[in-house]
Amino acid sequence: MFLNAFRFFLTLVSHLQIRWIAYAILALVFSLLIPFTSSGCGKPMRKHLTEDRAILYPAYGYRMENGQWMIQLHSYFFELEQSDRSHVLLQKLLKEVLEREELEEEEMPKWQSDLFQERISWFLLDSEEDRNMQVSIDGKSYSMPASESSGHSRISFPVTITDDGPGTSVLTMHGSLNGIELASARLFLVDNSGLSIVSDIDDTIKVSEVRNRERLIDNTFFHHFRAVKGMSDLYEVWHQQGAMFHYISGSPWQLFPSLKTFLVESGFPEGSYHLRNFHLSDGSFWKFINHNEDNVSRHYKVTSLESLLLQFPGRKFILVGDSGEQDPEVYSYAATRFPDQIQAILIRNVTGEDAHALRYRNLRIPPDVRFQVFEDPSELSPFKPAF
Repeated sequence: MFLNAFRFFLTLVSHLQIRWIAYAILALVFSLLIPFTSSGCGKPMRKHLTEDRAILYPAYGYRMENGQWMIQLHSYFFELEQSDRSHVLLQKLLKEVLEREELEEEEMPKWQSDLFQERISWFLLDSEEDRNMQVSIDGKSYSMPASESSGHSRISFPVTITDDGPGTSVLTMHGSLNGIELASARLFLVDNSGLSIVSDIDDTIKVSEVRNRERLIDNTFFHHFRAVKGMSDLYEVWHQQGAMFHYISGSPWQLFPSLKTFLVESGFPEGSYHLRNFHLSDGSFWKFINHNEDNVSRHYKVTSLESLLLQFPGRKFILVGDSGEQDPEVYSYAATRFPDQIQAILIRNVTGEDAHALRYRNLRIPPDVRFQVFEDPSELSPFKPAF
C-alpha cells in the first residue's frame, strides 16, 4: 500500500503545478489513512470497500454458428492492508501539511471526506497475482486464468446455455475462490439481431466537465456523480423497446464500482462496461485528469467499438457521445467501416459547436447514417430507432 501511494505522490508532483504539489501530499496522506480510524492506531475504520477481495465485471456473450455462446469474462483481485506504524507517521505528516500556506483551509474538508477516501482508494489497492476465480454460469463452473500482476484476469470461451430464447437474456454469474463466493455479476446473452446502444459516459450521461481540469477532479473525486438531465429517461425508453447497452469510456476501471452505482441509482439501463486500464506509475491517469484524450485512448475506443460491430454483424447500432473529446471522430470512422450496421450518431453539444461547425463538416458520415448534435435529450424525441 505504501509503495503504491508513494508512486501516486511522485506522479502527481511530476505532472501538476506548485499549488497541486501540496494537494499531492495531502492525497498521499489520506490515501494511506484509509484503512484506519482518525483516532487511535491500528483500529480498523469503517471500510469504504466491501469485505470482498474480488470483482467480477458484467459480461456479455454473442451467439456462434453452432448455437453456443462466446462469453468474455473479466475479474479483478485485490487486498486491503493496514499498517500501524504508517498510521502514526502519517498523522504527524498530516499535521505538518495542514500548516502549509499553500493549502487553502476552506478546501480541507473535501480532502478529508469519506467520498474522496472511497474514490481514491480504488487507485491505491494492492492487486493480487496468481488468483484463479471459478465462475458459475447456468449451473456449470468455469475456471479463469490466474490473475496477472495488475490483479486482472480476462478470458473468452464458448458455453452452452439452457433455455436461451430470442432477444437478450440476462443471467447472474457467481465468482468464487477456494469454494468461497467473492463476487457476482450480470451476464447478457445478446442475440445477433436487434438494437445496441453504444454510449460514452463522461459528459454524455454523467456531468464530468472533462475540458476543465479542476472541475474534472472535483466531479471525479469530491462530488457525488450527477446525471445529465433527461438521458436516463431516453435510455430507458430504448431499453423498454429491447435495446442492449454497451458503455465504452476512457474512464479507468478503478472507477467501475462508483460508476456502476451511479448508473443504477440514476435509472440507466444495465449493460456491459468497456473501460481503460490506468496506472499511477505512468502518464495514463494524468492524461485522463488533464482532459488529454491521447491516441491510446482513441485507439481503445475504436477497437472496443469495432469488436462489438464484428461480434454482432446482424445488429443495428446507435452511437451516443459528446463533443468534448473525440467521440464524433471515433464514431464517424466506425460508420465508414460499418455503414450498414450503424443507424445513427448522436453527439451531445458541450463545446458550443452546432451541427454546421467545420469540425463536423469535415467528418465522413455515410448518407444513410443519421448524424445529430443535441443539447437536450428532448431534441431526440422524434427519433425512433429501427429495430
